[in-house]
Amino acid sequence: MEYHFQIFSKGLCLKLKKYYYLAVAFYLLAIFISTIDNYLVTKNAMMQKIDTLLEQSVKIAPLILPPNFHHKNMLQEGVSSQADMTNIKMLSEQAKTLGVKYIYTMVQNDKKIIFTSSSATPEELATNTNLSHFGDVYDDVSPLVFDVFSSQKSSFDEYEDKWGKFHTLYIPMRSADGTKYVVGADIDISHIDKQLQKNVFYSIKETIFYILILIPFFLVYRMNMHQVKNELEETIAQKTKELKLKQREIVQKSKMAEMGEMISNIAHQWRQPLSAISTTASGVIVQEDMGMLAKDTLYSSMENIIKNTEYLSKTIDNFRNFFTPNKPKEVKPLSEVFETIDCIFGNSLEEANIKLVKNIQNITLNTYVNELSQVLINFIKNGKDAIGNDGVILIDCFVEDIICIKVKDSGGGIPLDIIDKIYDPYFTTKDTAIGTGIGLNMSQQIITEHLGGEIAVHNIEFTYEDKIYKGAEFVVTLPKDILIEL
Repeated sequence: MEYHFQIFSKGLCLKLKKYYYLAVAFYLLAIFISTIDNYLVTKNAMMQKIDTLLEQSVKIAPLILPPNFHHKNMLQEGVSSQADMTNIKMLSEQAKTLGVKYIYTMVQNDKKIIFTSSSATPEELATNTNLSHFGDVYDDVSPLVFDVFSSQKSSFDEYEDKWGKFHTLYIPMRSADGTKYVVGADIDISHIDKQLQKNVFYSIKETIFYILILIPFFLVYRMNMHQVKNELEETIAQKTKELKLKQREIVQKSKMAEMGEMISNIAHQWRQPLSAISTTASGVIVQEDMGMLAKDTLYSSMENIIKNTEYLSKTIDNFRNFFTPNKPKEVKPLSEVFETIDCIFGNSLEEANIKLVKNIQNITLNTYVNELSQVLINFIKNGKDAIGNDGVILIDCFVEDIICIKVKDSGGGIPLDIIDKIYDPYFTTKDTAIGTGIGLNMSQQIITEHLGGEIAVHNIEFTYEDKIYKGAEFVVTLPKDILIEL
């Protein structure tokens, strides 16, 4: 018992420790998820603003360029250098105002993408370098531009080229004569990555700050847990001592109860044989005193006493070996079992005018015969007590798929409110002078645990010699493998 409590104590502490570390893990996981969520929310918010700005920038480009700027013959006709620079400056001014890096227009010529206009950064305009002029081929154009020309559907893109890393919007358009062109707007997003990295860094700093704040609380918690563990171990040690004392008391009471139950069982089995012996001996004395004792009667009475004493001796052996797993079985005809029972009940049944009628097939069993006898004696004794005077007890023994033994009496039956309790130990409706309440409980144990069979009881109505009787019927079924074929 103490060992189990020690295991319980250690298990409880380990369980609390596990929950402690689990709580820390969940806390760190929550912080990690919060950081990722904050990163994604910030990025999405920034990208939404960028997308709105790109849409405004792309839509304004056709309004800045000259009317009917894009037409079918524009690449053959070209534009003057002065007009091209004017377009570059107007788009550059608008890009600067809106906060985008480039605004430009493109057409497709065979498998090439050609710039028709493009803005420039202030640095590019000041140095007159890196400018995209009318008619320049866009060499490192994103493949998505070709898809926009073919599908005529707007599309966002992210790509990196010699001008930087951009988030771009392409919108397909048509001029008055049906010429297809695409307007694009770029925003440099390299600074966004830096801003997001900065936000993640701040989140990590904030996480570390909260962890540092919680460390003292965790230390206090661990100290308290250590104290609780010590108190728990002391309590368990005290309870273990108390339980040991109670266990000793229970064991002692259990031994006394077992002894009392064994004595009750023996008394129950001896009551009828002792009564038969006493009655037989008294009869012999009375007949001798009156000078009426015949030699045959004396021998018959002595034989009856001997059989009952043999039964008493066997009962002692049977109770001594009741829980022995390797006790020997006997091979005996069932008819001989009932001869012993007749000796025990013969006189008392006659005096009570109770007929014992047997219908027994020629059956020989290999089983614990004396234990089976005790069960049948209990059934007959209970039937006799229920009848009182003037009645009948019928016994049927036959073999079909199983071995079946039925014992029914004319005692009126068992009240329905107690029929489910009759196998309970010490349950009896009889006076304590004639009943202990352990006979049927022991019978159930013998049939189910020792003989491998089943026992059942029910109230029935039956006819015997043209007279209708009511009573109880006990049905015992035994496995056919104990049957000896002769």
